[in-house]
Amino acid sequence: MKLLSIEVKSYRIHRDVKVDFDPSRNVITGPNESGKSTLVQAVHRALFMKSKITGDALRRMKSDRHPGNPEVKLTFEVDGATYIVTKRFSGPTGSTTLTEVGGETLHGDEAEERLNGILGVGASEGGRGAEDRVNRQWAHLWAWQGSAAEDPAEHANEQFDSLLSRLQASGGAVVMQSELDARVADTVRKEFDAEFTENGKPRKSSELDLASSAVQLAASRTVAAREQVEQLLDAARMLEEAQRTIQSESTSIAQLTPQLESANSKLAEVGALRATELHQELEAATKRNEHDELIEAERRLESARIEVKRRSLELAPMEAKVDELKATEERLRVELTKAESAHQGATTRARLVRLKTTALDGFVAYYECVTQRDLIRVRYERVKKARMEREELQASLAKLPAISSQKLKSLEKLQKSVDDAETALSAMGARIHVIASDLEVRAGDVKLGMGKSHPVTEETELQIGKGVRLRISPGGGMSLATARDNLIESRQAMQKALDEVGIESTAEAAEIVNQRKQFEAQVKSVDARLDEIDADAVEGDFASAEEAVVGARAELDRRRAAVAEMTEPVDGSSAKTMRKAIEPERESADEDEQACLHAREALAKRLTKKTDELREQTQSVHDGRRELDLLRGQEHQLVKTHGPDEQRRAELVRRKEANDRAQAVLADTRRRLIELQPDLLESDVARLTRSIKKAQESKSAANDAFLVAKTKLLRDGTSDPRSELLLAEAAERSARDRLVPAKRRSDSVRLLNDLFTDAQRILAEQFTKPLADKISVYLRHLFGPRGRVELSIEEGSFGSFSLVRDDAGGGSCSFEALSGGTKEQVAAAVRLGMAEVLAEGHGGCLPVVLDEAFAYSDPQRVQALQGMLDLAAHRGLQVIVLTNNLTDFAGLGAQQVVLRVDATARRQRTDDDAEVAESISSERQSSASPEADGAVDSTAAAEDRKEFIDALAALGGSSGNLALRRQLRWDESRYGAVREYLIAAGTVRPGAGRGGPVHLVRQLGNEG
Repeated sequence: MKLLSIEVKSYRIHRDVKVDFDPSRNVITGPNESGKSTLVQAVHRALFMKSKITGDALRRMKSDRHPGNPEVKLTFEVDGATYIVTKRFSGPTGSTTLTEVGGETLHGDEAEERLNGILGVGASEGGRGAEDRVNRQWAHLWAWQGSAAEDPAEHANEQFDSLLSRLQASGGAVVMQSELDARVADTVRKEFDAEFTENGKPRKSSELDLASSAVQLAASRTVAAREQVEQLLDAARMLEEAQRTIQSESTSIAQLTPQLESANSKLAEVGALRATELHQELEAATKRNEHDELIEAERRLESARIEVKRRSLELAPMEAKVDELKATEERLRVELTKAESAHQGATTRARLVRLKTTALDGFVAYYECVTQRDLIRVRYERVKKARMEREELQASLAKLPAISSQKLKSLEKLQKSVDDAETALSAMGARIHVIASDLEVRAGDVKLGMGKSHPVTEETELQIGKGVRLRISPGGGMSLATARDNLIESRQAMQKALDEVGIESTAEAAEIVNQRKQFEAQVKSVDARLDEIDADAVEGDFASAEEAVVGARAELDRRRAAVAEMTEPVDGSSAKTMRKAIEPERESADEDEQACLHAREALAKRLTKKTDELREQTQSVHDGRRELDLLRGQEHQLVKTHGPDEQRRAELVRRKEANDRAQAVLADTRRRLIELQPDLLESDVARLTRSIKKAQESKSAANDAFLVAKTKLLRDGTSDPRSELLLAEAAERSARDRLVPAKRRSDSVRLLNDLFTDAQRILAEQFTKPLADKISVYLRHLFGPRGRVELSIEEGSFGSFSLVRDDAGGGSCSFEALSGGTKEQVAAAVRLGMAEVLAEGHGGCLPVVLDEAFAYSDPQRVQALQGMLDLAAHRGLQVIVLTNNLTDFAGLGAQQVVLRVDATARRQRTDDDAEVAESISSERQSSASPEADGAVDSTAAAEDRKEFIDALAALGGSSGNLALRRQLRWDESRYGAVREYLIAAGTVRPGAGRGGPVHLVRQLGNEG
């Protein structure tokens, strides 16, 4: 497939632009905002996006500067056919037209379906994420800006089935060795035998033969119909010409026929001689093989006899050596037995002395532990006494209610509330003051004394003596009731607090707090004393000392039990004395034991060495005898097979004579064949047959023309010859259409048969090698002749690509470990290699689009890249490069397309930039957030901005937009809003080109 031209109208920045593409090399250049990426995006959308797309995808295609809906007209070529696809993107009213130049025109869904079939892709669907799905179409050919350094394995796996199919078709199949492979090969062979004869020609009545015959017949009808038209146009002329032709061709046929008969006769003789030659070749080969076989048998027999003599002479001294080694081995065994007995006795004596030494060491250690424990015991008793005193104080403290100073303050505050409430209630209520009375006065249940006053805060019955009863109701209304309620609540709260700690009054609480403080002070005093004597350390030391004594005693008992009789020391001093006295005896016993051990080991080594020598010598003798027996058997078998010496020599003379005769007969037959010159005869027969056939056809046609012309002239053209011609041409096209699939099928059968035949002889290379080889050819432009790429198939998919540079120390480097520039270059080479493989399914060509694909490549490497891209174009690919810097690709020799920034767009962009700059300046002066002044899109939520910055930082602070959006898993609209916000705020800086990569800006005092 090749892109021929593109026309866009009202598509984003473009108002009305047309670009013609070179079939091989293209460089599209222009300043930023000139619409380079937009142009190739329009090409991509015309191929893969439905015209009735809606939502954000449609909105982002529309122009905010030019009226009308986006329109794209793309012309491309596939398999020699030229197509024009026109799409108008306007939502539900969008339209698609696909025209094959010189053929039919399709519209709407039918055009979309046909276009997908030409491109070999599935139908695109709308809805959420439609743009992402469309962008993945032909992602192996389209390096979008910012995605050039992505791992190409992902794109290769998206094309896995297509690549596998093309690689297999190119010869990358594996050898057939399984039962299934054998059945498949047999089926292919049967299909081949059904289609072709032994010499590879189509069989009679096969589908290919019938289709070819039908084409020939239809072609003859077309020629006849065309001749009929011509004859009608000039019947008289054709009549005269036919007469001349008949006479001329008759003469030619009469002259050529004897020549053809002579050539056929000689050719028949050649056929007979070739058959004879084949038979004689087989006979000569048989005689030569028989002669060579007997010569080889004679050589093998002589060699066997010589080897038998040599082996027999070698065995005698070897057998004598075996006897000598056996005697030496037996003597050493006796000496070793004696040495082992001596060593055993010395070991027993040394062990008894060591056991006594170990027991005395145990006594010394035990008495040392006891002494250390007794020294620590005095301090431990002081600690123990202080611990007991503290426990008693803690017990006394635990018996008191848990009332703290804070709790006491809370109780006193509650008591004050009660007192205040009583005072307030008393002040609001009435008072009864008994001045004088000879009778008893009671207020409710309270008896009132003379000169005493009694407050009345609620309705109370006053009784004077027994006959007077009064009811007193104090005034105050709601205030009095409130005061009374406050008093009740205060008393309840006070009582609840006292009940919680189990006391009767605040005075009791104060007494308890004082007691607790005294006890706590005493506890602190004891703790101080414990700290002073380091109680924890003393307790730990004493416990460790006790454990050490117990352990030393147990170890002593264990060691003492191993000694039968021994005088025990009574204290540490006597233990050390006895330990020192036994040391000389232990050293002497150890020396005796070591001396016996060395003597025994020396004899054991000598015995082992002699045993090994004996085993090796014995094995050598055994092997020699076995080889001698084998050689004698071979000699006997050769004599038995080929006879005694005299008989063999006579047979050898006879076979040589037979071979010489067969070779002489074959040479004579070949000489006769050379004299007949069969190649020239075949050429002559074909030429004469063709000439006679043409003469006959010409004569027959002339006869037909004569009769037709005469009839036409007589009937004055009663029929319509042009209609007959049209029918004949239609029949011929139909026959040729039938011939194409038949020929394709027969070619496929032939190819499969050849592939399976070759695969049965040798192992084919792995599927990946053809693709790796194509990619490596491109990489050699960058890394020299030793630069190549490796890839593998793992569990039904391509593994990661690795770069191998044998001139850089060997080994391979995974794609992820490469630098940014090298990733771009290797990824571009992989895209070109895949495109070259897949191009076979698209008419031998595919376009490869590289949009600012070498942003991290140094100038020297870009120069080498031009050679790589030129090679791709030379091998049939269509290369399209987008760049801001035309000089980088001046050496490519490509067609240059220069885009300019529209003046209106430039002014609009300048105004927009000034407005954003003014907003940002105002924002910084007022220290307000970007949302406050409306300078940028306020829909970018704070959490989205933080997630954007964190993801960009995780990618090293710089990333292409597509890679970053995939990392975030956002749709394009959400990503675009947050990106523009952060660019306007100065947090993120855009790279070169529209929609270029983004870089994180790190400012002092605000990292990230």
